[in-house]
Amino acid sequence: MMTTQRIPQRWVSLYPSVLSSIFPSDMKQSLNSPCECGSGKKYKRCCGMPGSNGVSIPYILKSCDRSALLQTWGALNLMPENHGKNVRLDKLCARTLLQSGKSGNLPSVNEIEQFFTKQYLSDPEEDPDTNLFTDLIVFHGGDHIVFPGIMGNGVYVLGNMMTAIFQFGTSDLPVELVTNANHLCKLVLGISKLLAERAGYHRYMPGAASDNTIFVPESSRLADLRAAVTFSRAEMADFLSSEGISEAALALFVIDLQDPDLDSRYGQENPVLLKPIYFDGSNYIIISPANLAYALLDQLWAMANNWRGAQALSRAYHLVTWLQMQDHLQSMGFVPLDVPVKPERRAPVAMYWGPYRIDDDKIALVLYVFDNASGYHSSGFARFDAENAYQLKEEIITQIKAAPGMADQQVMEIMLISSVGRAFYVPIMPHKDTVVLSIPVPELEILSQLNSVNAIDLWKFAIARDTKMPETPGVVFSFLDYLKLYTDHGHSFHLSDDAPFTHVWLEEGYGSNEMLLEAKQRMDKHAVLRHLEEGPVYVTVERKDSYSPIYASRGEALSAILYLLVEGLSQPVWVTPAMQPVPRPLRSMVFLFTDAIAYWLWQASDALQPYLGQLNDSPLTITYDFEDEDAFLNPRNDKPDRPALEQAFQVKVQPSGYHLTVGAAILPFLATSDNEGERELVRQLLRGFAALLTEQHLPAPAPAEINSMVDVIAPLGVKKKIFIVDTGNNVLLDERHLRHHRYVQEHDTSEVLDQIVPLLGPKCPPVGIISQLKDKKKLAYDIVGVLFEELTKQISRYDCELLLQRLIGMNESLNRKREDIVVTTPTRLACYRMSEAFIDDLREQKGKLTRTSIAVRCLIEHVAAEQVAGKEPLSVTAIDKLVALMDEIVTWGMRGDQLNYSFFDIELSVLAAGRIGIEKKEFAEIFAPYYATKTKEDIEDAGNSFKHNFEEWEEMDKTSMPKNIDDAFTADHGISFTRVCAFIDAVSSVGAAQDNDYSFHDSKGFLDAINKVAIAPFTPDEYGTAVDLLALRYRGKVSQKPQGCDNYDISPWRFNRRLSLLRRPMVVLTKPDGSEVFYWGFRGIMMTKRYIYDTLRSGRLKVSEGSQLAKVMGKLANQRGGSLVDSVYKLLNVPECIVASEVTIRPGGIFQHDSDIGDIDCLVIDAASKSVYSLECKAMAPSRNVKEMVEELS
Repeated sequence: MMTTQRIPQRWVSLYPSVLSSIFPSDMKQSLNSPCECGSGKKYKRCCGMPGSNGVSIPYILKSCDRSALLQTWGALNLMPENHGKNVRLDKLCARTLLQSGKSGNLPSVNEIEQFFTKQYLSDPEEDPDTNLFTDLIVFHGGDHIVFPGIMGNGVYVLGNMMTAIFQFGTSDLPVELVTNANHLCKLVLGISKLLAERAGYHRYMPGAASDNTIFVPESSRLADLRAAVTFSRAEMADFLSSEGISEAALALFVIDLQDPDLDSRYGQENPVLLKPIYFDGSNYIIISPANLAYALLDQLWAMANNWRGAQALSRAYHLVTWLQMQDHLQSMGFVPLDVPVKPERRAPVAMYWGPYRIDDDKIALVLYVFDNASGYHSSGFARFDAENAYQLKEEIITQIKAAPGMADQQVMEIMLISSVGRAFYVPIMPHKDTVVLSIPVPELEILSQLNSVNAIDLWKFAIARDTKMPETPGVVFSFLDYLKLYTDHGHSFHLSDDAPFTHVWLEEGYGSNEMLLEAKQRMDKHAVLRHLEEGPVYVTVERKDSYSPIYASRGEALSAILYLLVEGLSQPVWVTPAMQPVPRPLRSMVFLFTDAIAYWLWQASDALQPYLGQLNDSPLTITYDFEDEDAFLNPRNDKPDRPALEQAFQVKVQPSGYHLTVGAAILPFLATSDNEGERELVRQLLRGFAALLTEQHLPAPAPAEINSMVDVIAPLGVKKKIFIVDTGNNVLLDERHLRHHRYVQEHDTSEVLDQIVPLLGPKCPPVGIISQLKDKKKLAYDIVGVLFEELTKQISRYDCELLLQRLIGMNESLNRKREDIVVTTPTRLACYRMSEAFIDDLREQKGKLTRTSIAVRCLIEHVAAEQVAGKEPLSVTAIDKLVALMDEIVTWGMRGDQLNYSFFDIELSVLAAGRIGIEKKEFAEIFAPYYATKTKEDIEDAGNSFKHNFEEWEEMDKTSMPKNIDDAFTADHGISFTRVCAFIDAVSSVGAAQDNDYSFHDSKGFLDAINKVAIAPFTPDEYGTAVDLLALRYRGKVSQKPQGCDNYDISPWRFNRRLSLLRRPMVVLTKPDGSEVFYWGFRGIMMTKRYIYDTLRSGRLKVSEGSQLAKVMGKLANQRGGSLVDSVYKLLNVPECIVASEVTIRPGGIFQHDSDIGDIDCLVIDAASKSVYSLECKAMAPSRNVKEMVEELS
């Protein structure tokens, strides 16, 4: 027998909320008070009279017709405003069945409202609603909207049970069970679907309760809903007949007036839960629509027990669910781990399991713990064999850790709790060296669908919970509630500035409701008809993205079967390549074309609707193929040929659509910056519909109208979906060998914030506000200092070469992402018209990208400077921590500069909770508008430079570096900038030929490798000079300044540093034997070429004072300032004002002064308002940090 001493136990309860009860206490009414029934009499003269048993029968129940009342309660149950109030309405139904009269009266809205002001104001058995008001189950005949009510886990269990019965476990289940289950499902789902149609509801609607009072709609709406829940005897007979449903199935859901449980006080004993239909001899009334799905689930288990198929159904159900969980786990970054684990045979345990890799040094043991449905109706909850499960789990972990290379792996246990519709209690059974998460299976599906949490995020959540909230109760209703609390507070459990929390109770639904709604509406999973060779079938689809009504089948996509569905027309329109499954070499191009065709059909929907509306609602299918697959596999850089383009397509009408053959002549047009190629594609798609309509002798758009449609749908410009970019023109877009990039992680930033006060130690001021500016500056720079020490300590744990490889690869991925944003922004803006919302999203994305890029580059600089050789294994989580540390160093360094240069004030304080408090008063007024404006400028710049990303047939600005700058560069460095650019091109080519996300080469033979690809070979002297200019080397300590550098150059939060990776993109790694290896990224080194070019041309490159470059760039700065003044002058020079530029203030100047004090950049005199404006013009846009802004303004 298991004991608490042997097995640590922390119980987790997963059960339908309908089984969670807090029983009401008995309450007695005063004899002389008004009777609660509403009759107006005293209680002692009414329901308190002898023989009444002291039970108050509300007047409305005594005076109104039972059927009319039940129609009313069913109608109120069908209101989203009453979602979550089901227990009260169900009890009211039971009381009505027992006590209502037969007078035939129909209660008015006013009477009902008055009744609810006195009766049924609340019920302690009602838990917070955690379901949607409407949900969806896909079954024979397509979509069926259901009303989950208070059904635990919504319709998740029911949906998977139906999959197990009808798709997975049919061969192992009794035929009688499958047959009768089909009748039950068609009945209940069909009625639910009709209710939703009658009420005008759609899938995935949330509840709309604004308060706890039962809501009563206005009379016409109430009448409509009363009618919606009522089926005449003839209507029900027609429904059963049309669907082939036995009347015996209906009888199982019809309530019996003689049921002894009708007078039960407890909601979970109310027979309305399982029999939500009332028959009054003439009509069938759905008195509790929200209980239909729950009743169906109960009846399916009853049927399984009746036909001795419960265990087979349980096996099928859990295999279906476990397979789904494996799919969800892998989408979240859980990689199946192949380790030799063979636990000994023992008593059967209701548990599946699997090991997964989640990080270089971390694995997850996923335990799928399930209710095997034993004794489903004989017991209100399931028992779990925790003793055997614990022993099995311990043996699995022991064998995993004993496998080669696994001894030092950290382990996370994830218990996936799988209920079958009743209470299921599972103890948490942690291994001594593991962290444990317990997640209900429906909630893991939600996490997977939201795509916002991955395996490593779950690891970090578990660590934060166990560290910060060790006393959090083990019995929780929802994992998502606590995850939402964690993410709402910056991926931490820092819940208050006043004091740390060690535990917290959350009301059920705190976060799970919002996440469930977001997941359901984001995926919008539903079924749509499609024609296949064997006939029409319903296919389950999910939304492809959040911008368009385009859908795909998840299962088919995983098998490289590509169909996209376009909704919004009179009929479903499917787009699919003729080659299925899609050959691997062609997948990238096929996905591009399929997506583009679907997009353009969506864009054409308004123009097509009047024509396609002539057809029936049968689905259409557009297939396509490539005339020359080899040409699409390896597009050539040919010159666009307009006549050939017009002849590049062939359209062939098919029975349920048409087929389009796409010729290779379109490819050169797709490699240009405009959308001329896709305009022709749209024209051919419209021609296909015209041919289809003509084939059926229906009016179709004429060629001239089609051309007009094309001009509206795809006006000539940058609105395009297919990108064929020659990465030879822009290697930054090369996506080969890259890992997925990660941004600065909020969890790790939060951990760093928690570390600051302890790291400061005695340097930390006492708790309270820091008022003196000097104390604020000291604190900011002290924080930089202690974080630098901590970063150095953390970096020393890892081998510098492995760390360099990972960081350079990460930087390459970030470089590629940045360039992708620049290139695709104009087309995304044109395609989706996202205006301000798009700009906000772009600003947020670029903010994350910039923060991470700066931190990663500065880490590479740090590693290059110190080159330590630690022994600990490197992992994603370790790099996340290093990135977060560097990000906070940069952040606090910039805050120090803001304070040091008095740019604006920052309120700092030491919080009682153990953190540094920060409030930036002027940030919203200064930086927020600045960054918003800069984002808009970036969008404009991206549009202006868009064409330069495409092939050579377009005229491109090939202006080289001005000769005076190149000459000055040569004078200062002994090599021209032009030759440095050629060197960069060659080094990038050497790196691009490698199969890594980083590039490297031994110093020996590096010059030979460069000269093999260089247009003009480099001499040893040129090679040495170029390397000196472009490489970072070991210097012992990151704080050590090389000759010619100053403190500015070693401060990572400052831009335009001579020791930055942007300026020196190569790292020379010195091996223990004294040999040297060069490391770089071929995209990163091309970024350097662009960076130095831009800063030289703008006169902003940091160079030595007195150098030839300094002199040339000084002149450039003056020219830049004059150009800015001219631009402002032209902008403001309107007839209503007097405007002058460069107005001197000196002896003999325009404005007289006894000394020369400069000039006014722009002087504006508004005679009408008698106002004079003096404008100082400063170019802030190029400034990258506070110090540059201050220098520009000073």
